[in-house]
Amino acid sequence: MEKVWYIRVFEMQEGPYTLNELMGDMRITPDTYVWKVGFEKWVKAGDVPELKVLFENKEEEKPPKIEEKP
Repeated sequence: MEKVWYIRVFEMQEGPYTLNELMGDMRITPDTYVWKVGFEKWVKAGDVPELKVLFENKEEEKPPKIEEKP
């Protein structure tokens, strides 16, 4: 895999990274800004079809909500 992805985390630009490297980075959320050659501007990772795979299992990892009894 090619290192093509740049990310902005804590106002710092980092990269380039491969998609596999991003998959292992727990800092990446759907709201993380990403960029690669061909993009006009930085966009949220959750808006990039290629990066949807990064978030597929994260929903399942959230603990269930605790329901309050009346």
